[in-house]
Order: sequence, then C-alpha cells, then structure tokens
Amino acid sequence: MNLFHVTTCEAVDSILVHGLRANKDGEIYAFVDEECDDDIAKWTLNLSVYALFEIHQSGITGEILVDEHADVPWKQQRLIRQELIRPEHLTLRARQKKYSPGIFLMSFNPRSV
Repeated sequence: MNLFHVTTCEAVDSILVHGLRANKDGEIYAFVDEECDDDIAKWTLNLSVYALFEIHQSGITGEILVDEHADVPWKQQRLIRQELIRPEHLTLRARQKKYSPGIFLMSFNPRSV
C-alpha cells in the first residue's frame, strides 16, 4: 500500500535529493487516502499552499502505525517508524498545491469536537 506525505513547498528540493527524514522521535508522518491531502495540509499543518509526495511501499521498511494522537477525523494518518525513505521511493505528486475545502469540512468544524 502506498502512502502520502504533505510538506511545505520549501522542503521539496531537499526531499527530492535526500529523501524523507524522520522527526526527532524517529517517525515520518503519512496518510492513507490522497484525497485527504487538503484537509491534512490545512487542519493539521496549517498550510494553505503545500507539496504532496507519494511514498511507494517499496521504500517502507519500518513499522506503520495508526496515529492514535491524530485529531478527529484524521484517522487516515499513519506513523512510519523509519529514519529515512530514500528519494527513489518517492513521487512528487504536487510541487505547489493550494488548499481548497472539501465537502467534508464544509459541514465539520474540528474546533467543535
């Protein structure tokens, strides 16, 4: 199963050269459904413009966990316990994508939960 990763547009060139690096906890954030990219960019990362990568299964060697600390409805989020996903296992799906609210968020206010 391929996963997806949202990041800042400024990080794209570095990721294309060096790959996706884990945070200080040794985890890389990802999500299952590409159609959630807008919502995760806006409501989790507070990005109105963002980049989107596809992570190919061939590059995932670590454990994949459901992000139990993700806010509702972000149960699409996963944590990959892995220090690095090399660039050859990544596809840049969008270098610069603008947030556009989906149908789901039109009727859902995450701050009311």
